[in-house]
Amino acid sequence: MDTKQNHKQLAWLSLARDTRFSILQKHQLLSNFSCPTQIYETQYRDLCNLLGWQANSQKNTKFHANLDNGLKQDLVWLRNPNNHLVCWGNQYYPDLLAQISDPPICLFASGDLQLLLEPKISVVGSRRPTPVGAKLTNSIAANLARLGIVISSGMALGIDAISHQAALSINEPTIAVMGCGLDIISPARHRVLFEKIVQHGLVLSEYPLGYPASKYTFPQRNRIVSGLSYGVVIVEAADKSGTIITARLAMEQNREVFVVPGSPINPQYTGSHRLIKQGANLVTGVEDILSELSQKLQMVLDVNAHKGETQGSAIEKVDKHMIKYPVLKHIDYEPTTINQIISDSGLTASEVSSMLLILEVEGLVTAGQDGSYLRVC
Repeated sequence: MDTKQNHKQLAWLSLARDTRFSILQKHQLLSNFSCPTQIYETQYRDLCNLLGWQANSQKNTKFHANLDNGLKQDLVWLRNPNNHLVCWGNQYYPDLLAQISDPPICLFASGDLQLLLEPKISVVGSRRPTPVGAKLTNSIAANLARLGIVISSGMALGIDAISHQAALSINEPTIAVMGCGLDIISPARHRVLFEKIVQHGLVLSEYPLGYPASKYTFPQRNRIVSGLSYGVVIVEAADKSGTIITARLAMEQNREVFVVPGSPINPQYTGSHRLIKQGANLVTGVEDILSELSQKLQMVLDVNAHKGETQGSAIEKVDKHMIKYPVLKHIDYEPTTINQIISDSGLTASEVSSMLLILEVEGLVTAGQDGSYLRVC
């Protein structure tokens, strides 16, 4: 990295650590300066005027970025090629996250940055799930991941961890958003899970190294968990819980909220049922999620196809999907019933239904009026 790039990176790290500005004030400054380096080269009084602060006449100096131990620690951490700083405006900064009202200025990231560009669905819920809730979470997260959707969550105890592990168990990536610096593993018992996600997925945090987890950082973290994704799946939310906060944030961000229902007398589901009454989508399987998000997923697939399309790409697309969705080889150019597809493929009804929805979204099959399916490519 040359001197100019290093200076720019240092300015971003300084802005991430700078407690003199709120997130919204930092965005206000960035809207007036093309780079954080200009913020730290501007007179204090000018910045005060820009932010509507009352300037202290004795402080007609510049805001300098001091190279304290924290910044030195950040720079050392970034020397690892697996560690990254994704700044506002960077090519990897997720478009959906940029649309929320208070997006993070930058993200500390460790793992595969490409996952930030993939379609994501978040799965969150109780830290003490029932056996049924745990089983449902594993099934939903694994089926979504199997279809190429990245599972994101907060790596908390319970439902969060189960959703991450479900994706990893079938060799699919997952994203964990932390409520602390990435040199701190919280909860500590998830060290092995954290390391697996770094190796096979991505961990993110808006907090610089050394920043501890607290009751204040987790709600802030939750807005990123929901903001990254097209929708949030809620499993076992009590009436007053962090899961309800995530659901509320998702609604404010205009994200789809999917809620798994449960027993009306189980307090684990009190918040879940209230969300359903407020208009959240009731979900009993992955098909409900894919059906609701099919249009948005189609838009993503169309954009990705346009970016990477080359001669022969149609054939490559079919070949790729033959591998990822083996059900395709059991669908003919003549109407094929679902029962026949299930029988020939050896897959479960749930797996077949999920794959058919994705294949229909991608334009590889079409549904007949009698419920059968036909190959169209």
